[in-house]
Amino acid sequence: SLPTDDRPGCLLFVSPDASALGQEAHSRSNLTLRASYDEGSTWPVACTLDRGLAGYADLAVQRVDAVLCLYERGLAPDERFTMAALTLLHVPLGWLEASSCA
Repeated sequence: SLPTDDRPGCLLFVSPDASALGQEAHSRSNLTLRASYDEGSTWPVACTLDRGLAGYADLAVQRVDAVLCLYERGLAPDERFTMAALTLLHVPLGWLEASSCA
């Protein structure tokens, strides 16, 4: 988002972050939404959207205070990622900015 008089701009990024669960970095699990307020130099906010398997994900701004995340929810019956469903999440930015992201 673009900066306004009362808040800085916000850059959002979504990807699997298996390393946060102690798994191999290339594992497609623990889909995490991150926020940066300094044009991507640091990513101080990281909130888990789905602890399970997740593939490709994309974000869209719904309103000034919310984003949508569309992603592949997966299965791994033979240790290979298989898409099971497409999932659409509504993410209020207030939840993302909360310290607990719960």
